[in-house]
Amino acid sequence: MFIQDPIYGGYYLNDPLIEKLVSTFEVSRLASIKQANLTSMVFPGANHTRFEHSMGTVHLVDWVFNVLKRKAREKRISDVKINELEEDERLLRVAALLHDICAFPFSHVIESSLRQISRTKEWEKRPDLLAFDGFYKKDRGKTGLYINELNHEKIRDDILGGIVDIKRYYKKYYPYYHIDDFVIDVLDKAGMRENIINIFEKKCDRTYLHQLIDGDIDLDRIDHLARDSYYSGIKHAVFNVERLIESMTIEEGDLTIDHCMGVPQAIHLMASRELLYDSFYNEPVARCYEAMFCRALFRLLVDVESFDIDHIIFTTDDLCMLMLTNLSLSLEKRSETRRYCFPLLQRINGRRPLKLIFELIWPDIRSTQVKTPQDELNHLIETLKHLDRVMEIEKEVAAKAGVQANEVIIHRDHTEDDPRKYLKFTEVPISICGNGGKRSSKELSHYHQWIDDVKEDWKNRWSVRIYAADSTKRDKILKATLQEIPFLERFVKAAT
Repeated sequence: MFIQDPIYGGYYLNDPLIEKLVSTFEVSRLASIKQANLTSMVFPGANHTRFEHSMGTVHLVDWVFNVLKRKAREKRISDVKINELEEDERLLRVAALLHDICAFPFSHVIESSLRQISRTKEWEKRPDLLAFDGFYKKDRGKTGLYINELNHEKIRDDILGGIVDIKRYYKKYYPYYHIDDFVIDVLDKAGMRENIINIFEKKCDRTYLHQLIDGDIDLDRIDHLARDSYYSGIKHAVFNVERLIESMTIEEGDLTIDHCMGVPQAIHLMASRELLYDSFYNEPVARCYEAMFCRALFRLLVDVESFDIDHIIFTTDDLCMLMLTNLSLSLEKRSETRRYCFPLLQRINGRRPLKLIFELIWPDIRSTQVKTPQDELNHLIETLKHLDRVMEIEKEVAAKAGVQANEVIIHRDHTEDDPRKYLKFTEVPISICGNGGKRSSKELSHYHQWIDDVKEDWKNRWSVRIYAADSTKRDKILKATLQEIPFLERFVKAAT
């Protein structure tokens, strides 16, 4: 299989197993899911897909193992044999292709927003709000997943592990796809399903396998940053992939990078992630599109009992939007749910986002001389954490300001809530090889002290943005917001 990639150029993937997996529904579906989700509404060139990203990660696996095998032949790696490396390469190539097979439509938008939904007593017991209800094996003691428990990695591992009866699920919800080959069947025939699960669940003996796919300096992240940077037109993540990969070796089963060649590129990778987040992932208009979509989805889920979340989990971006729009149109014209949801979805389809009328960001508070007690800051973040509570506040603010409920959005963004931006630079430590080949487990901050400051600042980052359909109502909306969230006024004064 020859792949022409704009990032890496042309390359071959000569693996019949990869070709077989690419033809399955689960993998081919990724070609219709944008990597940059609704951020592509603001950056039109960022239309790259999860499929492109997965294939690029597979290529990086081959690249890394070519380096490792060459070093093994040169006897620079004494504890790993060539045949073991070739077997590990085959396993990791499959893991790289499958790591995102359960990505939801619009990627992390649905996942991260549903995580913010609190399970209130009003609807936590409703069976129609359970995902995979009845498809979890009874002996596992679980009937399904609440919508705020949805996690594409957890679902992937449950499906591959046979905990979810995925064949029966697909036949019920997606019969029109005529699925012939399932990923689990292909893996079973190859005799490698258990090994792939062990890599994802970090249970394999050779630590470097899951370090390369889900670690501090993993290939998933490298391709993600390089691809997002290229297609968005933002060149923050133009780091030297060649030098980073060339610096990698295996010592006692762990991934090790050279302190001279690898550490600077690892630090560049970290800095690229932060800069790309500021200018791409957290772009204010893109966040508005996401907020509008999440609110329409939530109202439809909670208000329309006939709407089953399982219908859209494994659809594509376009089909998901079409289904939500048609569902909102099918409601009675005077229905409050229709009046709320349909205009929001139409704004997304017509590229007419609400206008940003107020923004409060963490650096403004951090640099001010006005004291902001930590307990009040925690209270602010917690108050705006759960989507159902935020929507109640928005409704009250809109009523006081004399506008419709769907014409005001109060969006709180916090680093730890969003899987796209949270840095995991301590979960799977990378060993660093120093002078004379001596290996240690030093943190990157050992070489550059400012990294600790960046990591600490990253954990504390948050922002509050207010959007409105009518910017002339800014003063009324802001005044009403401060009435609903009185302690927010302290932070507004501090920032201004």
